Amino acid sequence: MNPSGNSTRSARAELVARVDELSRQNAELTAERDALTRGEAEWEQRLAEAEEDRDAACVSLRRMMRRKNTHPDAPEAG
Repeated sequence: MNPSGNSTRSARAELVARVDELSRQNAELTAERDALTRGEAEWEQRLAEAEEDRDAACVSLRRMMRRKNTHPDAPEAG
């Protein structure tokens, strides 16, 4: 066997091992990115719901204040 043939095989084996490692890392990073994207979407949904609740509470408070200012002697609805 030719000594340069062994080094070529060795370099090729190292290259294949490196490509395999990079492919594994890519798969891990892709899975992590996808999980973070799903998490972000869930937080965005929760934020939207909280904003809706806040807006509804503000409307309700405004109505209550208007009623109280318009009819100061009226009992509050419970």
